Amino acid sequence: MKYLKVTLFIILLLPLASLHAAVYDFLDVGLSARPNAMGGSFSAISNDICALQWNPAGLVGIEKGMLSTGVLLYTKAGIKFGDVKYGFGKGKNTFGFGLNYVNYGSIERRGESNEDLGTFTPMDIFFISGFSRSITEDLTAGIGVKLVYEKIDSFVSYGAGADIGIQYIMQERNITLGFVLKNLGTVFKAHDEEKGSFPLSATGGFSFHPIQQVNVNVDFTRYFSDPRSIVKFGAELWPVQIFAIRLGYSSAGSDLKTDFGPDFLAGTAGGFGVSWEKFYLDYAVQPMGDLGFTHSITLSHIF
Repeated sequence: MKYLKVTLFIILLLPLASLHAAVYDFLDVGLSARPNAMGGSFSAISNDICALQWNPAGLVGIEKGMLSTGVLLYTKAGIKFGDVKYGFGKGKNTFGFGLNYVNYGSIERRGESNEDLGTFTPMDIFFISGFSRSITEDLTAGIGVKLVYEKIDSFVSYGAGADIGIQYIMQERNITLGFVLKNLGTVFKAHDEEKGSFPLSATGGFSFHPIQQVNVNVDFTRYFSDPRSIVKFGAELWPVQIFAIRLGYSSAGSDLKTDFGPDFLAGTAGGFGVSWEKFYLDYAVQPMGDLGFTHSITLSHIF
């Protein structure tokens, strides 16, 4: 009950916060293939190190340890995301750590007279650590802390943020409820005088398991730095023990549609997972309108 009161208190304070234009938007880009294949509907999923990015309360269930690494490729834009994550459990507590980077490729540098001054490579790096604890048999709370570093040519920016989440299991109905406040943070050093704000958001959702082999997920996200609300849907089916099929949709895809070309699939997602002993290989593809397709590949190992 104490943790629920703290979360409610933070929610009540949100309207009083002074928010500027959001920076560090890459913090909301999904990096792992399993969540991406389900449209990012992952706030109520647990027992997976991927929860470190989506809802730290979902770290619960990782026992001896789980190591994961992967890449996300924007093939048309030449942008690459990469990450490595590790989590382990100890009693009622679970811990997770991750290192993430973004490489935007080479960009031309031009002078005041449009003269060619060579190229530069923008870069983002952020470290994230998470902690979750089982409060009761049905309730889990978690917190994640992230440190962000961004470099654009000779300009540097850095800041720190946090995620706070809970999950509640309704065992008699095979439903898990999830709620998370993401990117409660501050910019310590900005590229210019306007520091901007972290992309603060609140997400609530659920995961329904009609049978053991099926997950159906729904998330609703509200952003506070701009008037956006996003709905995400996802489903996961394990027709056999070693193979999973995943589909998803995010209403954020409507922002990518230009009414030109084949962009009607923007917002959809799909993928699969393969398990072999204690190894997992996951893949996801997401149509992004004029940005082309993104491809996510994640390899995980459970100890």
